[in-house]
Amino acid sequence: MVEPSKIEFRCGQCDRLLRVADMHRGKWLTCPSCQSDTQVPDDAESPWVEGPAEEALDSEWNPSAVSMAEIFRDTWAIYVDRLWLLLFAWLIDLIFYAAGLLFILVPAIAAGFTLGRGARVPRELVLLAIVLIATLGVITLVNVMACRHARFFLKIARGEPVSISDAMRLELRPITVLPIVFAILVGIGLMILVIPGVYIYLTLWPYIWVWADERTERQTVDAFPLSKELTRVNTGPSIGVGLVVLVGAFFGQAEIFTGTFARLLKAVAYLKMSGQPVGIQRREQPA
Repeated sequence: MVEPSKIEFRCGQCDRLLRVADMHRGKWLTCPSCQSDTQVPDDAESPWVEGPAEEALDSEWNPSAVSMAEIFRDTWAIYVDRLWLLLFAWLIDLIFYAAGLLFILVPAIAAGFTLGRGARVPRELVLLAIVLIATLGVITLVNVMACRHARFFLKIARGEPVSISDAMRLELRPITVLPIVFAILVGIGLMILVIPGVYIYLTLWPYIWVWADERTERQTVDAFPLSKELTRVNTGPSIGVGLVVLVGAFFGQAEIFTGTFARLLKAVAYLKMSGQPVGIQRREQPA
């Protein structure tokens, strides 16, 4: 029996019976069977097709091979459709980062000043304390923002309802330390002849999306193995996505565009690589 919040329909190309959440009515999704674009009926009843769905389109986590062109196509479609929301989210990110840095640096400097004047601690130790406190604070800030980005961009990539209020929301829970672990692994790998670090980055980058995905039950312990499984099936697209993100990082002055596109690209790539649907709004073509 289909849940009240689900609807069933058949793919227009391969006639496979599919099931999606009711919120996807009228949207274009990718059929996991034939990989063609199919539109979810907007006026379908729930359910309106006899017989059980062979596989639930929006509830499976099934590593599947996809093409880089397909990932780019869907990412660009979503990016153009949600451009203003993404740019607003980038502006909110700047505010969060600025506020976070002030929250970190002001107490650190104040603590150092107090130690230097009151306890008469040597200046070198005071500077070291300020650097350590600030470093830990920045690492924590980047970690929190990485978790925030994963949840936010995954919703957009799925085509779920996302508003300006969602872009302004900063959820401190749940938070994972996986970004810190990932950064340490990549950093150590880069120090060991560079190649191991690049390999770790290109094979494990989906870890944060695995963690943020409710369909994987927010895996933490298995996030890295599941990521490696995805990139093993999609070696080419995984390398392509990683290289695009790295190239975009060199254009820091265009972060407002490259940063948001890179995060959306990773979210879409994760969904496509794990066999999940991507929510795309397309205009009807004239007859």
